[in-house]
Amino acid sequence: MMNYREIADRVLNRLKESKGDGRWDDHLSLATWEWPQGVAMYAMFKVYETTGDEKLLAEIKAWYDGHLEKGLPGRNINTTAPMLGLTLLYEATGEERYAPCISAWADWVMHGLPRTQEGGFQHLTSDCVNEEQLWDDTLFMTCLFLFRAGKALQRQDWQDEARYQFLLHIKYLHCTGNGR
Repeated sequence: MMNYREIADRVLNRLKESKGDGRWDDHLSLATWEWPQGVAMYAMFKVYETTGDEKLLAEIKAWYDGHLEKGLPGRNINTTAPMLGLTLLYEATGEERYAPCISAWADWVMHGLPRTQEGGFQHLTSDCVNEEQLWDDTLFMTCLFLFRAGKALQRQDWQDEARYQFLLHIKYLHCTGNGR
């Protein structure tokens, strides 16, 4: 049975294998800032919290620093996913240089992200508008970030909006017939 660090190493090594060179699995490369990397960085951060492995924290920090230095992609639901990990990194390190990026992205979520008629976060992605659509992915990729950003930067309005989004998504994504 593998320990947490072995699992983290396998995930990071797999993501390092793809170089973002136009292959079908470009989105699985650490060279990219998209939802797979957001999920991976969140998981790696949780491993760090469990193990206290400073080497892993340094790898996470290096990934974020590299992307921030070269510039982040356009904003949408999928590219918001890595922001959750950045918020956790900010909370763990206290490095103020992360706060402006977190704040600007959360402000875009609040005021720039297209919304449905009831104010739900429309599932805008890198290649599709998904007009008037609520997807459960949005809860992880955007709402968790918005809530954590609100906690980290003491913005109650962001936390309240994240709660509203969860309730609205539940309203439409919950099947009353079978309770799922």
